[in-house]
Amino acid sequence: MTDERKWESAEPVEVRMQLGTGGKVKVLTAYVRNGLVAYSLTNGAGGPAESLSNLQVRRGGDKTVLFPTKAVVGWQNEVVAFVTNSLYTVTEVR
Repeated sequence: MTDERKWESAEPVEVRMQLGTGGKVKVLTAYVRNGLVAYSLTNGAGGPAESLSNLQVRRGGDKTVLFPTKAVVGWQNEVVAFVTNSLYTVTEVR
């Protein structure tokens, strides 16, 4: 893996989402810690950290999307796919 690719795989991602129109807002920030993907899920207004289970991810059949664990190239896309598979609508990805 080149130095550039190592840097790419360590780049954090922030996903902002909303439940319905005018509903609850959440911010998921995923980042790399010791080669593993860690996260912080908040309400975006300085509230306490929450569990990923609060996103109410749809499960079942081949459509189950898991939160990534290892920071390999492309893990940021897996984070966005995870949120997309929840009851929340992605409003912004940074």
